[in-house]
Amino acid sequence: YHNRLDAFTVENKYPVTNTFTASMQEIFSGNAKLNTIFHLPKNFDIQATFIYLAPDIIPQGKISQRFSLDLGVKITLQKGKGELFLNATDLANTMVIKKQIQGNEFNYSSTDYYETQVIRLGYSYKFWYKSNFQTIVEKVVILNQALYNINANESKAILFIFG
Repeated sequence: YHNRLDAFTVENKYPVTNTFTASMQEIFSGNAKLNTIFHLPKNFDIQATFIYLAPDIIPQGKISQRFSLDLGVKITLQKGKGELFLNATDLANTMVIKKQIQGNEFNYSSTDYYETQVIRLGYSYKFWYKSNFQTIVEKVVILNQALYNINANESKAILFIFG
């Protein structure tokens, strides 16, 4: 994408009057995300996500590139009704935000480490399983077809809406 910040002037009045002027900035930048899922034997799934954020501009400066690798593992249990999962975000702790700010009579550089590394272990249980829903939908479709055939002579159809 094309990012453009127009020139601007700001007057700060506290604690003392200070005027700041910035020139126009522009950059072509972008982001990318790669998501993969591997279905393994014995009901195991592995998912990996790679995120890349290209350098970009911010008022008075720029922000450097940053990236992240997330990973998750899931095993399906109890005939598809239960799932045990383990996932982690920003495995290498690389989602670091580095900024460079230039102002009137000062330069500022920062490296910010947000709390992006998170590890989760959990279990989920599906009370309403997909096969039950499929059976109900199939019965509704059969019923709709039967009612349509009954009312075909009258040139109108009755439909049941399930929701």
